[in-house]
Amino acid sequence: KRRYLAADRPTVFDGMSVWKDEIVPVTLYTPDEMQFLLGRAGEMLLPYLVIGAFAGLRNIEVTRLDWSHIRLERGFIECEASMTKTRRRRLVPISENLRAWLKPIAQQSGQIVPHRDVATALDYFCKKIGTRWKRNALRHSYISYRLALMPDTARVALECGNSPNIIFQHYRELVMPDHAQAWFNILPPADYPQCLIARRNKHGRRNWREIFEQPS
Repeated sequence: KRRYLAADRPTVFDGMSVWKDEIVPVTLYTPDEMQFLLGRAGEMLLPYLVIGAFAGLRNIEVTRLDWSHIRLERGFIECEASMTKTRRRRLVPISENLRAWLKPIAQQSGQIVPHRDVATALDYFCKKIGTRWKRNALRHSYISYRLALMPDTARVALECGNSPNIIFQHYRELVMPDHAQAWFNILPPADYPQCLIARRNKHGRRNWREIFEQPS
């Protein structure tokens, strides 16, 4: 189009084809799988898991969160423009079950995810409990279940920082509404958050590397 190639004879461009991205299936967690993870997570990973699962923030966005961004009294999480992939500020609603998980452990300020390498921490955690970490599945699950309960593509796209077209193409009708209802009904156990202290004391250490690298 910019006339870099000769117009009066064939060029190598004539033999090129349009590149098409490989279609990768969206990986999800079931409500039972999520309940299993949360039932074993300690105090250092649990906020990461529940915010990813019940608010749909990207992995990097969760790691950049401070407790001051969690506006429980106003019912949303503030994602500043400097934190998001799209470099646009957005407000993510706090569901009732996410509120139940966060309110007892919320702080005025401070980094929500203390791990310098959360991906490694998650791999060690899943290895310890005998399961496999599904990359990006927290966000994929949230969008899919949210869309099943509220079939408003534009609104879900706005909350998640995606385009409506992406939401429609990749997440529409992946799950049933009853499964979505079960997802957002995942609540803390009756002994929460005291159970987090029990899990910490079970290992005898708070450092995740010491916990997961010790011999079985």
